[in-house]
Amino acid sequence: MSGHKEENTLKGFIYLSASNFFFVVTSYCIYFGLGRILGPEEFGIYGIVTAFISILTIVLVSGPQQAVAKFVAENPSAAQTVKKGALKFQYIFGVVTFILCFLFAGLIARLLNDSSLKGYLRVMSFVCLFHPISAVFLGMFLGLRRYGTQAFMDSSYSLLRTVLILGFAFLSASALNALWGFVLSTSLFSLLLYLFWGGNKGEGEFDGKRFFNFILPYTTFIFVTNLILNIDLLMLKALSPKALSNLYGGYYTAASTLARIPYFFTTALSLVILPLISQATSLKDHESAKRYVEKSLRYTLILLVPVSFLISPTAKELMELLYSSNYLPAGESLSILVFGLALFGLFSILTTIVSAAGKPKICLYFALIVLFLDIWLNYLFIPRYEMKGAALATTISLCVGVSGISLYCRKYFKTFLSWLSILKILLSGVVIFVLAKLFSISGGLIILFYLTLFLIYTLCLFIMGELRKEDFLYFKRGIQ
Repeated sequence: MSGHKEENTLKGFIYLSASNFFFVVTSYCIYFGLGRILGPEEFGIYGIVTAFISILTIVLVSGPQQAVAKFVAENPSAAQTVKKGALKFQYIFGVVTFILCFLFAGLIARLLNDSSLKGYLRVMSFVCLFHPISAVFLGMFLGLRRYGTQAFMDSSYSLLRTVLILGFAFLSASALNALWGFVLSTSLFSLLLYLFWGGNKGEGEFDGKRFFNFILPYTTFIFVTNLILNIDLLMLKALSPKALSNLYGGYYTAASTLARIPYFFTTALSLVILPLISQATSLKDHESAKRYVEKSLRYTLILLVPVSFLISPTAKELMELLYSSNYLPAGESLSILVFGLALFGLFSILTTIVSAAGKPKICLYFALIVLFLDIWLNYLFIPRYEMKGAALATTISLCVGVSGISLYCRKYFKTFLSWLSILKILLSGVVIFVLAKLFSISGGLIILFYLTLFLIYTLCLFIMGELRKEDFLYFKRGIQ
């Protein structure tokens, strides 16, 4: 990366990281708030219904947004044409999904062993009408590298969603009201995007077949990766003794929530690098593509290592601080799972790189290998090792997946992160891991302890020459 693009890329990563962080914070506010306002039973209804709808929104939003970003990045002058064609595609996609969800709400409710959910599912099905529209505009912002606009709109939606969901729930402590707040926030956000950026219709032909051919494998890939994130919890519930399965499920949910922290650091970077590598590969600019790959992987590893190497040795202390001492049994599984989900973050970056080069089917194949291996290992390990078995299965399967797609990426791009860089970063991580093990810190002081160890990690990288002055200047330019 060089020049203006380099600075813009770092700024994009910072903007999108901030908006993703804000989304995570507001999501926790919603769940903590609803848990107190609604009470356990109504809050359970809200959680079940939104969990089901989230599966649909993965299909409706993730694939189309990335497709729009890719095609706009390849030819920015055709942005309006891409937007126009993608909106038509999304209208049809959203209406069909809404109709199916609305009509089959009763069947879905019976499959969930609660026919009373029919009305709640029908209310939430309206999200399917509006969410697809927002995906087009947000994808266009990414493709045009308008990262500040993208981050601002994402954060605005997060705030709007929080206010309306909690506000509606507060008016009447019911899950149905909270769901209407969700629907209203989604519809208002999508309509505002259309009002401000829906004009200036493009001229020319939209390659709908190519658009669909990208979306289909990519959306399937997103669906599979979400199964990878959740299959260990589902199988732990299914394979554990009935008397303990809910208890184990609660422990493991707490562990997996914290274990996903390293993954959050990669989500913004994956959004930034997709249009960059798409443009470079479409222009056959192999040197730029190589630089993007090398720098993306280097900064990803530099970010993932300290987070995972700090959480793992202090897992029980972190559990006690954030969840109370009742969750201490989840500490052992967290200490393993955090490495697995750090690998998932690296896997996400690698698959984004390969997808951006126009090979989404390859990503799907690797994701399916990880999923099937994960299922098999969970089946073997959970009866013997319980929660630790589930964490071990996820970590091993993702290690295999990262290794495989790394070899493919090296072969395709003729470049990769150097072994020396990997060694220096991992050694720096081992230093802070050992220090975290040697000193037992609990309570609020653990945050200060983390900051101290992170400074030591940074110093180790600097001494070994892995972090250089230009890296700090690069970061400084990005935040100015």
